[in-house]
Amino acid sequence: ADVPAPAHRGCTCAGIVGIAPNLPVYSLKVLDGAGVGSLSDAMAAAEWAASAEGQSKANIRVINLSLAAYISPSDPDYQATLDVVCASFKVADDAGIVVVAAAGNYGSDLRGYLPASCPTVVAVTAMNPASNGASSYSNYVPTDAALADKARVIAAPGDGILSTISYFREASGYRELTGTSMASPHVAGVAATCFMSGTCRTGSGATGMSNFKKLQTAAKERLGGGADYGFADDAASVTNGRFFGSLLWAKF
Repeated sequence: ADVPAPAHRGCTCAGIVGIAPNLPVYSLKVLDGAGVGSLSDAMAAAEWAASAEGQSKANIRVINLSLAAYISPSDPDYQATLDVVCASFKVADDAGIVVVAAAGNYGSDLRGYLPASCPTVVAVTAMNPASNGASSYSNYVPTDAALADKARVIAAPGDGILSTISYFREASGYRELTGTSMASPHVAGVAATCFMSGTCRTGSGATGMSNFKKLQTAAKERLGGGADYGFADDAASVTNGRFFGSLLWAKF
């Protein structure tokens, strides 16, 4: 399946991931100059990051995927497609790598959007800091979704995010952009600080999702700490049958 994403995406996401200072950032190119690629290339990149070669050369602990492909859950090939695609990201998860993906910008159920639908991938929804509510475009999971699906969902700012961009596209080197693709690298950056702090670990059976649970626990802890945190439609104030998760907290 083709994976659409703006051609500037890698540079912009790297700038947001920079919320973790002194962090080494690696770019595994899976999109062409027009911002289009194949999901199979993203799968291969995840498998390489988890491989012995990838770990020895880069030691990648977090993968950000600000991209998506779609297959309808009603498609007869849906489950088979999910199984094939998600197997690659599970390889990374089994290696202790936190795999983070944009939930999608269609204001609909995120199930069917890949890789965000995969059970070992963190699905990141977007909230608007200006309105202090869920972003109107952000995908979500229904409130009646399985607890396992909800456990993978977390929210981060996605509207008007200032970040780096190619000088070819913007003379200043900065531009404001909006989308779950801008929210996702916030989570990747905080996950990186979790590893840098020693709270998130590799080895001894640690998986990407077990490490992500530490971010989820922190977000819930902060949300429960007072009414001054969170946003309308977050995990503590769900409305309209849409679950966007708790707001990310940069605790580490």
